[in-house]
Amino acid sequence: MSRHIRIPLLVDIHRVTSSHLILQEANNPDLDRDYIFKGPLLNRLIIGRMKAAMYVKKFALNGKKEIAKPKKKSKIKGVFNPPNHTKTKPFPSAESLFDVNRIANQGALEGRLIKGQVWDEDLIKQAAKYVRSETKRPIEQTAQELTGRLFDPDFNADDQTIKHANRINLALSSFNPFRWLIWIATGSLNRAHYELAEKVNQDFAALHAISIAFHNITRSLEIMSELYQDGNTYISMDEVLARCMKAPERILRQSKTVSSSQLGPLRPGTLVVFSTHAAAKRHLDHRIAFMTTSPSKCPAHQAVPSLLTQVWTEVIS
Repeated sequence: MSRHIRIPLLVDIHRVTSSHLILQEANNPDLDRDYIFKGPLLNRLIIGRMKAAMYVKKFALNGKKEIAKPKKKSKIKGVFNPPNHTKTKPFPSAESLFDVNRIANQGALEGRLIKGQVWDEDLIKQAAKYVRSETKRPIEQTAQELTGRLFDPDFNADDQTIKHANRINLALSSFNPFRWLIWIATGSLNRAHYELAEKVNQDFAALHAISIAFHNITRSLEIMSELYQDGNTYISMDEVLARCMKAPERILRQSKTVSSSQLGPLRPGTLVVFSTHAAAKRHLDHRIAFMTTSPSKCPAHQAVPSLLTQVWTEVIS
């Protein structure tokens, strides 16, 4: 099912909860995610929030790296004089679905992730200890290291990397105006981008993994721990995966042109929100969790189930 909320000049959003409609509209060529400022006021505020979280400023301070360390400025002056930058670069998950470079890069990453043992075996054992309540190490750090070491075998997580990742992830959902004022005044969101990018040699796929994607793995391992503590040690692996797999809460698309679909008429700037977590949980459909039938297919659509399988096997062995 879907629900259309439209108030002229204020909001124009479709919320989609039907798995059938999500899978269908995810392939609609009129819906994309390289967001532009169009549509009514609330739509533009949402797009502004998405761009702040998922578009990294490429500071023009040196010519060697994509991102250079922001200059230290007066916090108050920083509100009125933002750091000098030439342009922004988006996370892969905010690039156009039809960008040929994105398609090639994501395809190469997918190919690498489906070959052999890609997950750190010591971290799998750490995750299993968490599930069995045999360690006090925060599972967020283990999950962030698991994803980070897919790109850099020396990546280490700590309280600071988790703090930066939480700030970026929160920026995707927060409408708290005071929080945004603080972020603007202090440049803390730009700082979070920079600090995490430095940890993974400014690989933007890795940056997405350690700032956004690992949160889903964290929640999956938390659910797995609940299963284990409740004595569900003899259920099948398929059921473990079905109950533990955590899809993103929602996925956002934007109409760039006047068109029509099963959702009804789409105007320039219309936002379509796929409630992927609710749909995937209701139907236990991994295609929704990883959008495997759409151009936005997650490169880790096989690697994540493999990780959860390995952790559960270690837990009960």
